Amino acid sequence: ATYRDFNEGVEWFNKAEKSKSKLLRLGKQALLPFTKTPMNIIRRGIEYSPLGLMKAITADAYNLAQGRIDANTYIDNLSAGMTGTMISILGAILSSLGMFKTKDDDKDRKQNFDKENGEQEYAIDLSPLGINGTYTIDWATPDIMPLAIGAELYDIFSNAEGIDGFNNTMDAVATISAKVFDPIFDTSM
Repeated sequence: ATYRDFNEGVEWFNKAEKSKSKLLRLGKQALLPFTKTPMNIIRRGIEYSPLGLMKAITADAYNLAQGRIDANTYIDNLSAGMTGTMISILGAILSSLGMFKTKDDDKDRKQNFDKENGEQEYAIDLSPLGINGTYTIDWATPDIMPLAIGAELYDIFSNAEGIDGFNNTMDAVATISAKVFDPIFDTSM
């Protein structure tokens, strides 16, 4: 059921596929040949994240007060957001302990050496426990998205010394926005 939901993003891409414009059809087919599954993976990844929690606390609370959604729907949305937020915190903790590997943007010799020796991106690293090797968990999409997002956020803030390490707030927003979506696209598409 996770991959078969219908949503507005799927409808927009389906309209693009049926467009009279050859350029629009070609672009849609080249970028996203299959629409329902990737769009629903992204949707679930956002629902089970701190973004989903913020949506539940703000927009869904307003919709509940206005009678647009019922209490059960609100509780489901709030629970999904809280669960994803806790998983994100777990990702940050695992990353701080060196037990969760994220994407390394540096293309240096050490990264190439590590990759040749079996290091993987978005993987559990049990070497702090004395067990050699990394174990990829990218097969668990969309469940690992909040875990990877939490680890990416930890890496961003630990490497840049928080917001103060950026030149200004816009640099921080741009960097975080770009890095947070890496796990979604790198592990699911």
